[in-house]
Amino acid sequence: MSYFEEKSSQLSIGSIEAFGIALLTRYARAGEMAEMLQFAELVAEQGHHPLVTSVFYDSNACICSFTLVDDLDPLSDIGEAIKQCAIKTVSQFDWDGSVYHGRQD
Repeated sequence: MSYFEEKSSQLSIGSIEAFGIALLTRYARAGEMAEMLQFAELVAEQGHHPLVTSVFYDSNACICSFTLVDDLDPLSDIGEAIKQCAIKTVSQFDWDGSVYHGRQD
């Protein structure tokens, strides 16, 4: 078995909670989980972690998406601060309908 086939799991679990944020990777990819963990830590350091309810990395599409609390506008100043955390830690993500390319390794 190869851990690098398209739908092969690299982790024994595909979801965890970090800093109160649910993190889920569709095919339990280690790199995706690492990016989401770094995002959760950075957003928590800024004190905005209660505003992010979940993060989902779609392994098929190679894109991450975020669920914010209902009343938070992703284009507000706080939304922009959270997006900047994603830019620093996540390779590719959707933010309010637009695709962004962040962290480049």
